[in-house]
Amino acid sequence: MKKLGSLIVFSLLLFTASWVAWGNSINDDAMHILNRTVKVVNQAQNAAKSINIYKGLALCVTHQRQAQDFYKAGRFEEAIYHSLRSRELAITVITSNRYFLDKKYQTLDEIEAGYDARKPASKDLDAAVKKRIVGMDKDAVNYGVSMVKASTAPAIPAPATLKPAPAAVAAVPGPAAVPAPAPKAPPAAGIKGVVAYAEEGMVIINLGAGDGIREGMVFVVSHIKAVVQDPNTGKVIDEVMVPTAELRVNEVKEMASTCTVMNTLNPNFPIAVKDPVKLKP
Repeated sequence: MKKLGSLIVFSLLLFTASWVAWGNSINDDAMHILNRTVKVVNQAQNAAKSINIYKGLALCVTHQRQAQDFYKAGRFEEAIYHSLRSRELAITVITSNRYFLDKKYQTLDEIEAGYDARKPASKDLDAAVKKRIVGMDKDAVNYGVSMVKASTAPAIPAPATLKPAPAAVAAVPGPAAVPAPAPKAPPAAGIKGVVAYAEEGMVIINLGAGDGIREGMVFVVSHIKAVVQDPNTGKVIDEVMVPTAELRVNEVKEMASTCTVMNTLNPNFPIAVKDPVKLKP
């Protein structure tokens, strides 16, 4: 009976220790998420202004403004959900314009992913701001969204999420653990980038020594013929790509590489800035 009681106590300790918060407080989480979204929305506005595809931008800006209003009112969780929806729409605008998005904003971080799993359906969030959409999509390139400052409201604990318990708590006698194999480096064929500059016979891509690029590598440059969106959510789910040329790397710098055009694969689509490139297998 004594052993059973000890086992129950240990199990309760393990369960309790498994519940940990995403951040120090939901106040901090909201500021972190809103300010990251501002960067993406600004890139979406620049993309629309440069390439002239504006669809979805007004709704994107409206959600972020709604998020800022909720943040000021201390409604932090609602602010987070509208900001994450704004991020989705901003990325769709960026993709539609074939504009490059900074790598650190291409995916949600751990804090954002936790809230994203809890957020209401996109259609419900959109319906909540429908009456306050800020004008036409084209006008939204000039509407400002600003960074938020640390809230002076009392700190509210962040929601808890079930995560694996810390190793110290789960230390029970058993066979020696087998070390996990070291993660393998991503295959070279997965290296991707975009065209940063192009002229006849010469192309500069936005990949350099820091990305593992070496002289002699061959890249395939493609033209995005069409962007495929989910008809229900509007999210980009695929792209129709047409290979247009093969490039050989001649000179490698830290953040860029100069290439020559080896083969023209489709003369109907000349190489253009922002065309995606991928290392040839």
